Amino acid sequence: MEAAWNTAKDTHTAAVKEWKKACEELTRQKVPKKNHLKAPVRPRKADITAAIQVEHEEEQSDESSSSSSESDGE
Repeated sequence: MEAAWNTAKDTHTAAVKEWKKACEELTRQKVPKKNHLKAPVRPRKADITAAIQVEHEEEQSDESSSSSSESDGE
């Protein structure tokens, strides 16, 4: 889970850098700040943890259903 969280943080950091570059370019073009792009949303650790748990539960249910179908065929 920590690896997924660190990946999400790194992805967000990269997105923020790109956003800042875009905003700087808009500022150079004299575009009002109210018309600048919105900042990227920071991921929540709870959301990432929940998504990983859902994936893990789905994998377990897939494994249990495939093993039960194999035993039914005999």
